[in-house]
Amino acid sequence: MRKSKLFAGFLMTLILAACQPVVLTPAVAPAIIQATGTATNEPITATLPPATPESALSLAPTGLSAATPWPTPTQGLAPLGGSEEVLFSVEERSGEEYLAKGVYLLNQVSGQLTELFGEGYQLQALSPDGHWILVNQEANLYLAGRYGTQPVLLSETFFNMGTVAARWTNDSGTLLWIEQAETGTRLMSAAPLGENFHLAPEKFQGNPVALFSSPDIHNIVWAQGECTTFAVCSRDIWVGDLEADMLAHWETMYNPVPNAAGIRIAHLIQDAAGSHLTIGDGIVTSAQQILDLEDDIPADYAWLPDGKTLVALGLIRSDYTGKSFGNHVITFTGKDWSPEVLGEVSGLNARLSVSPDGKAIAVTATEADDSSYHLGLRVFKLAEKQLISFDEQINFSSANYLYVPQVIWVP
Repeated sequence: MRKSKLFAGFLMTLILAACQPVVLTPAVAPAIIQATGTATNEPITATLPPATPESALSLAPTGLSAATPWPTPTQGLAPLGGSEEVLFSVEERSGEEYLAKGVYLLNQVSGQLTELFGEGYQLQALSPDGHWILVNQEANLYLAGRYGTQPVLLSETFFNMGTVAARWTNDSGTLLWIEQAETGTRLMSAAPLGENFHLAPEKFQGNPVALFSSPDIHNIVWAQGECTTFAVCSRDIWVGDLEADMLAHWETMYNPVPNAAGIRIAHLIQDAAGSHLTIGDGIVTSAQQILDLEDDIPADYAWLPDGKTLVALGLIRSDYTGKSFGNHVITFTGKDWSPEVLGEVSGLNARLSVSPDGKAIAVTATEADDSSYHLGLRVFKLAEKQLISFDEQINFSSANYLYVPQVIWVP
């Protein structure tokens, strides 16, 4: 095994960044949005939208076909957990360069892995209803159907620095993304399919660098700061209202994850002893409680749909060698947020996503041997404490370090 301590600094950068180029075209040529709001399949020559909110150019929904009748999530069939599809993207680190290796969809029932977008593309977000995805190819941001169909160009100045910089609010009401500006960055706001985009209010324009899960337009969570290199950004967390004056600053918080109702928020705090997973009450003001992971390092975490249980991956590391021994799967629930260790999942840089019914999690992780790195994708059924591997189906390996920056269980 390679000594994982060689990557300890890199691993912690990825954890605290919460976490992103051979360029290939997607299966369907990206469309140009013209002033009329129609789309063509000519090579991309679209001009940048004017910087002012009064721009006459708008992204009309006629540029996209009506939503097709997507498959209804299936209940009760192992190992589904409410839906059979998992969406993820892959990154490769070669020296100091980060290479986007594409966006993929795994069907757990058939075992089929589908490449939605090839090398050079990164996953940004899936719409809460599961019908639309946001991907970027360097500074080009696209909106596409769930299976990569009919991509539409939203921006040619997208902020591409390895953070999640485009997403919908959790109620599907608003689409947000960050762009490069003449000085710094700016936050854009639009209708759910990118129509009627405009600059967000001035209070959101203090050099935004990342967007986090946000319940609605009244509770937009973002980070401002500076990115010194890809995926290495200083982050100052804020929450604000797109339509009112409310603005709050979370001075000591990293990687905030509100539950669906926005009444609890899980996050990291950092001190001399390391990173601590914490839960607070309320999305604006937060009375914090540090959770007990014993000696584990918090790798990733998410709320179950009921908003009352937090599931986390705790990286197991030796205090003496720095070597990783995998990840504990831990749930926290009840008034005292008591932990329960359900099992273990091997690998570095683990990421998780909760199934729509809250009965399972999808976990991606990086495995290493003497000559290469491999990606693993597993489903852990919480009640049964059962681990199901899809490593052979995804079958990614490289002499360079591979990792999954984001995995999403499709609703």
